[in-house]
Amino acid sequence: MTNPCTLRRHRPWSHVGWQHWSPVTQQWEWITGTVLSHRGEQRLIEIRLDATNETVLRPCGYIDEAPR
Repeated sequence: MTNPCTLRRHRPWSHVGWQHWSPVTQQWEWITGTVLSHRGEQRLIEIRLDATNETVLRPCGYIDEAPR
């Protein structure tokens, strides 16, 4: 059993983001969204994306706080 994540930015309703390389624009782009849940035992964060309202699961290691 693993301990739950204690990072404040990974708590539900936090606004988070990460960078993604776009093959279309050939540059780094920010993807942002709102944390819905953090699955500490799996080290995954469920995030609702700002741009599409889609829900995704991402590894928590590289998710950072994003400005609103």
